[in-house]
Amino acid sequence: MCADEPEFDGNYTAFGKVIEGMDIAAKISNLPVTTTTDDTTGESKPSEMPQDKPVITTMTVDTFGVKYNDPVLVKTYDIMPLLYKYYGISQ
Repeated sequence: MCADEPEFDGNYTAFGKVIEGMDIAAKISNLPVTTTTDDTTGESKPSEMPQDKPVITTMTVDTFGVKYNDPVLVKTYDIMPLLYKYYGISQ
């Protein structure tokens, strides 16, 4: 999120905060998006899905002095198809 979204208040948990590199977050939020076509009206409108999905290749997490084990690398997972299915939205 690059701006306030009051609709999310009380419904979602913030799990991070950008403290450096907000210009990069702004660039990501302004990526060109795909378009969807309404099956009944034929109207095309922009979706929220970027044409080319950004990938985070590195990040630093401040643990405030707490020592943790090295992270376990896992295969990336695209959650969008699951959300489309769950909410009944066509891609």
